[in-house]
Amino acid sequence: MPPKVGIHDLLSTMSTHSLKTPDGQINGFITLADIYEYDGFVFEFHRYCGPFKLRKSDWGPAARQGDKFHETVDRWCDLSDEQKEDTRIHGQQTRDQIREEVLDEKEIY
Repeated sequence: MPPKVGIHDLLSTMSTHSLKTPDGQINGFITLADIYEYDGFVFEFHRYCGPFKLRKSDWGPAARQGDKFHETVDRWCDLSDEQKEDTRIHGQQTRDQIREEVLDEKEIY
């Protein structure tokens, strides 16, 4: 029998991807910060660690995290959740998708 997993342990504000065997059994999860593009900047955003500016060319860490970037992120933070979703360019899995996938494989308590 698969282990019990609390749904609150699996859901976050980041993109979560399951690791599956060839027969479809979920063996683990990996969670990555979602990536956004807003007002000329590309950045990842983590709800605990905050924003981190990325290079547009390859999404690697930018050398500088200047004032203009942080002012832009402040404006982005003032957007509604729906508006923020419209700026997301990477990290597609939603809470509902995670819940459906987990409910198929695990007993949720």
